[in-house]
Amino acid sequence: MGILKTPDRSQVLLANEHASVANLIANICVKLGFGQVQLAHNAGEAQEALRQVAFDLVLVDDNLSVPDMSQYVAGLRQIRGTERALIILLTTVMTSASATRLINAGIDAILLKPFSPEDLRTRLHLAGGQRRLAS
Repeated sequence: MGILKTPDRSQVLLANEHASVANLIANICVKLGFGQVQLAHNAGEAQEALRQVAFDLVLVDDNLSVPDMSQYVAGLRQIRGTERALIILLTTVMTSASATRLINAGIDAILLKPFSPEDLRTRLHLAGGQRRLAS
């Protein structure tokens, strides 16, 4: 799993404002073997959770009500303990300019929705490998 701990002990934060979608994604994480999935129902809850727990993986859905996702991600990276976390943006559409801004802000990967459990697993392996190469 790249730089993630063994899946059964890893901590996942899922930031998504839509409960039904959040539960579906949380179930995918559980099926992939991740230990604990904590849900944050808005941007503020996600920030507070990151201040409390050192998560291994942070899945941020682009449906969060934030004015600028790049600035939001940059702010997440300023929270102590997030330097080791993989942060993946879940989105339905992405331009190359937006992707560049997000990567510069600290996002590790972008995953287009809808996605399968295997798509998420592959993205985790790729993002984890890129992090090791950059270290």
